[in-house]
Amino acid sequence: MKGFKSFRIPNSRGNSRGTSDRESPNKITEISPTGDIILAVGEDDQQKRLRVESAVLCHSSKVFAAMFSPPWVESEGLGSAAPKEIRLPEDSFEAMKAICYIVHSQNSLFPVSMTAQKFLNVVLHIDKYDLGRALRATTESWWRRFLNIVDGLSEVDLIHLIVAAHLLKEDTMFPKLTICLMVRNTSTDTYTDFMEDPFLADLLPAKLFGA
Repeated sequence: MKGFKSFRIPNSRGNSRGTSDRESPNKITEISPTGDIILAVGEDDQQKRLRVESAVLCHSSKVFAAMFSPPWVESEGLGSAAPKEIRLPEDSFEAMKAICYIVHSQNSLFPVSMTAQKFLNVVLHIDKYDLGRALRATTESWWRRFLNIVDGLSEVDLIHLIVAAHLLKEDTMFPKLTICLMVRNTSTDTYTDFMEDPFLADLLPAKLFGA
């Protein structure tokens, strides 16, 4: 079974709920219309922007709290009258948009349906910005959704969820998912593909699979 080599997730369009994003005329998705920060997410040719509240991000994440505190330049001149742009070129716009909706209490705009791969993409950003505690309730609800459909998940889906469980330190979900994968898998292809993929193998050491 192949499928790990093209893991990096492209930004998808639209919203699974069918709810329109609040986009200003200058193509900024306004998570908060009074936000004092504009997150410029992605590389230059695919960059998109999110208007958010620095105070909300700081309350949710120690990483953002440090970023928006002296002596860092990002902390200077913050104000809603002229929101400051912060570039995040390595991040996924869809993942950051989902996270910003949640921490700004806009859960109704968070997609109802999400693939295991896209969930892992969100979890990668949760881990990067130390948002695990702030998003605990949301991630727990997603784990329940995946458990309800676990029999219909592919082996690749299970690998993505196992990596997500490892990153979130989910001591209950991790063994459940690994046992499910072990019981279902009838060949070594899944493990071989995993161990040969440098991106996934770096997130979840192959020795955890007994390799």
